[in-house]
Amino acid sequence: MSIVKMKKVRVFGIDSEKDVFLNRLLSLGCVQIVESSFDENSIQAQLLKPVSDTALEEFTSKKASLESALKILNKAAPKKSGLFPEYTPVKVSDFFNSDFLKATLEKAEKIVQLNSQLEEKYSLISGARTKIAQMSPWQSMDVPLNMKGTGYTRVLFFTLPEFADLAQVEKAVCEVSDLVHIETISQDKDQRYMFAIVYKDKAEEVIEKLREFGYSEADFAGLQDTAAENITALKEKIAQYTDQCKELSDQIIAMADCREDIKICIDEAQQEISRESAKGKLMSGGKVFSLEGWVPVSSQDKLKKLFDDSCCAYEVSDPEEGEDVPVQLKDPKVIEPINMVTEMYSLPAYDNIDPNPLIFPWFTLFFGIMYADLGYGLILLTLGIIASRKIKRKGTLKYMAGLLVLCGITTSFCGII
Repeated sequence: MSIVKMKKVRVFGIDSEKDVFLNRLLSLGCVQIVESSFDENSIQAQLLKPVSDTALEEFTSKKASLESALKILNKAAPKKSGLFPEYTPVKVSDFFNSDFLKATLEKAEKIVQLNSQLEEKYSLISGARTKIAQMSPWQSMDVPLNMKGTGYTRVLFFTLPEFADLAQVEKAVCEVSDLVHIETISQDKDQRYMFAIVYKDKAEEVIEKLREFGYSEADFAGLQDTAAENITALKEKIAQYTDQCKELSDQIIAMADCREDIKICIDEAQQEISRESAKGKLMSGGKVFSLEGWVPVSSQDKLKKLFDDSCCAYEVSDPEEGEDVPVQLKDPKVIEPINMVTEMYSLPAYDNIDPNPLIFPWFTLFFGIMYADLGYGLILLTLGIIASRKIKRKGTLKYMAGLLVLCGITTSFCGII
């Protein structure tokens, strides 16, 4: 029940072996690599510069593509899953397989491409429906929408508010010219859809008069033929786009069998991102690289074995006062679930004490006192035991399951009392 003691590690190795050494080091899973802390006036700081040749952006991009493909598959071909996540065992040789990652990435990119085409078709369908809605009020009119008029006349397609008095409109227009034909094509609860033929010489004056009643010109730019003919053509296009959407959706669904491969490659890409992030914290002088990190005292021996098997020089030392040392808590299994509560707030400083043994009795006891019911306690205890057996990976969910067991016991106990 304490904070794990840490040792500071500093390594100098051959630059050409940097990637291999880093892979072996990270595979141990016991070293936290940090930025080098050389004094800026030291010889090391003058000779060594931060490593810049990382592939961090490349693997971040790959992970984003894989996650997009997985999201698309989950939407197009949802897979039923239980309450607790299931994890598929994967061999290390299969997990760190560049050929497997490349092949799966190609499939993911194809899924993303198919989805992009699908969204484009949906956009075209939406646009066609919008145009149909715009032209529906005009479909009873047998005049082509691109008609502008004749040598002496001008054709107007426009709308007026529904409350506009047509008698007043016609009277006002006749004051400008008697030779004007105005016709109502249709109307709805908001506006009237109007058609007019006027002499070109009087067109602007007629429009000015109509503006007094809320005139708004209809926009049929780029359209030809009548509204009914355009609507028919658009409906045919919608049917065509709908068939194409089904075909694209079927292609995406057919690739659902690579879902698990994509999940594996997402984890692999995340590992590569972690590796490249760690690589960016190294210092290099062209021939030699330098690395700094922290390792638990309990893992010191296997780390030394790695160093002894590699061509490198290393130094292991105790933390100095004022250094930012990573904190790791080590508690008995019965107290471990309290980590969920501790991590919700903040881990203690390295030179402080482990709060879990102090929180454990009071948190569980007060929880039991608040509920104090045998039935609730047994329910919590049952759920916690089931969850603990189902959840294999350590983490928040695992801690929560353990906490349910502990709180179920105290709740049952207080309920009996």
